Amino acid sequence: MNPRRLVTATLSLVLALMMGLVALAGPSASAPPVRPGPVANLTLTAAAAAGGGYQVTAGWTPLSDATAYKVDLTSQSGASLAAVTVTAPPWSAQVVLAPNSQIKVTVTPLAGKRSGIAASAVALIPDLAPPVGTYTVTRSGMDATITQTSLSDDATPAPQIKRVVSWGDGSPAQTWQTGDTLTHNFTALGRYVPTITLTDQAGNAVTLILRAAVFGDTAAPVGNFASGPPSAFASWSAVTLTQESLTDNYTPTELVERTVSWGDGSTEAWPAGATLTHRYATAGTFTPTVVMLDEADNSSKTSADPVQVTVDATGPVVTVTKPKAAAKVGSWRTVRGTAKDVGVGTASVAVLAIQKRGAKWFAYDAVTKKWTGTGTRAKAWKRAKAIAGSLDKSVWKARVTGLRKGRLELRTTAVDNVGNVSRRKATSARLTQ
Repeated sequence: MNPRRLVTATLSLVLALMMGLVALAGPSASAPPVRPGPVANLTLTAAAAAGGGYQVTAGWTPLSDATAYKVDLTSQSGASLAAVTVTAPPWSAQVVLAPNSQIKVTVTPLAGKRSGIAASAVALIPDLAPPVGTYTVTRSGMDATITQTSLSDDATPAPQIKRVVSWGDGSPAQTWQTGDTLTHNFTALGRYVPTITLTDQAGNAVTLILRAAVFGDTAAPVGNFASGPPSAFASWSAVTLTQESLTDNYTPTELVERTVSWGDGSTEAWPAGATLTHRYATAGTFTPTVVMLDEADNSSKTSADPVQVTVDATGPVVTVTKPKAAAKVGSWRTVRGTAKDVGVGTASVAVLAIQKRGAKWFAYDAVTKKWTGTGTRAKAWKRAKAIAGSLDKSVWKARVTGLRKGRLELRTTAVDNVGNVSRRKATSARLTQ
């Protein structure tokens, strides 16, 4: 054979064998996804959240070969606070934890089902709340004593909360070292307003304005008050007490304490404001009185106008207005009438309706707006469900649907605002048109 032809045949055979092997092997399997590289620049921060708790946020640099990220947030004890999968940074969640507690976030990159190299970061829950304390001020001679009745903080122990007092007389601020009382001597008569600043170990501070210490004030406040209306219904009418004037020689008007005795055995503090209301539960004549107390503990008492209270024990009077064409079905589709009350006023009107059609009685259900057949008139009344009348002052109306020819019977009642029920008004009409 020609050598050149032999070489060509050999090469063709080798090529055919290679192609056959490829065919036997079938299509090549896709390469697995590359394992994503490590998470970089991971940060974790915590800040106060609106409505309470803390908003924690984790941020990191996105990876080009990651399709998602698994985020795990744990507490200092290792308890899981959140475990989610996100597609991109940043990630944020709201948690409720104690200040100064540690949290840890771990972010693991994902590429399909393959996990990459995780990274972790820690942060402290910040202490953002100032201390809370309550104090009283008492006087003796020219001395004023502040007494601490409570002191607390969400993270700092009470003994380690810093207390600084300014007495309001120009003297240097005084650090309150120990104990629950602090006394200061004043050298001149007048009104002085102490303040106390509380600071926790995180630097959160609050300044409390305390009750004034007043020296040399012996005059009680003077005030004038009016009550009204002069007559009222028990358990219904609101009696209003109005401050017409109030003065004191040292204490600002808004800081004069007022306590009201309504004359029926009830007493209440009157907060800052011009009016106060009260409802008497029983009949009688009651005179409200007001005790006024200034910051020097001088007090005075004054009476307002007496109030005559009566009990409304009478229900409304109900009427049903018969239409001119009383025999027509259409005339009764809207039933009208009045419900007058001479006391506290009418609150509601209810109408029950039944109808006899031929020999059969029907009950009207105001909920379903349908008529249901019953065997007897008595059963019809039992099955009827009341229509709530639309009330405009003392005039009412009620809509009845599905009326037909026959004998229509209505029972109408009204209730006033203290629960008195009217006498039942019975109405009937024969509908022939």
